[in-house]
Amino acid sequence: MKNIDIEICHIYGDQKFSLEHEFSIKKYKKFLSKIKNNNIQTNILIDDYNKELHLKKEDLISFFYQKEVKIDYIAFEKNFIQEAEYIISKIQIKNLKIETFRKENKKVCFLMIGKNKIPLYELKNNKIKYSCVILATGWLLYRFNKEKKPTNIYLSDKIIPDYLINILPIKYKKVEDQTILILEYLKLKEINKKIKRVYF
Repeated sequence: MKNIDIEICHIYGDQKFSLEHEFSIKKYKKFLSKIKNNNIQTNILIDDYNKELHLKKEDLISFFYQKEVKIDYIAFEKNFIQEAEYIISKIQIKNLKIETFRKENKKVCFLMIGKNKIPLYELKNNKIKYSCVILATGWLLYRFNKEKKPTNIYLSDKIIPDYLINILPIKYKKVEDQTILILEYLKLKEINKKIKRVYF
C-alpha cells in the first residue's frame, strides 16, 4: 500500500464552479478506481496569488461533498512563495537571463535550460511577482516536505506521500512540463518519477 496525494482541482480565488471542475471530478473518480487499494489524500489548490480570494471554505467543502468527494486539505498558492525563493536561490547565475519589456514597463527573469526559457518572476514598479511555473514547482516540493503541513485548512491527518497525482485541464500542461525541467535542473529527477500528471 502506497501513500498517494492527489490534486483534484486548481481553482482561482475569484472563480465560480464550472464544467471544468465537473470534468476534473469525473476524471478523479475514474482514476481513483485504479488506485483504491492505496492510502489516498485529496487536495484542492486555490490560486489566491494571482486572483483576490472570494471563495469560502464552507462553499468549497459543500460543493465537493455534494459530488461525493472527500477533501483532506485545501492549500493556497501564496503559501509557496518561500519555496519559490528557495528554488531560485539554488539556480546558478549563468543560467539566469533578465529581459526588459519596455512596453509593459517590466523586467522578467528567466531560467535558461538549453533552448528552454522558463519564466521565474517579473519585476515591475519595484515589486516582484512570481510566475505560475515557479509557484507550481514550489507546490510540488511542499507536498513532499515531511516537515511541513498544509496550512490554512487541514481536514484530515497528514500523510507523507510516496507519490503525487495532479489532475488538471490540458491548458496547464505547458506549466507542468516546465516544472519537470526545473526539477531536473535541481537534480531532483527522483521526485519527477514520483509525480503523475493526468490531463483532461
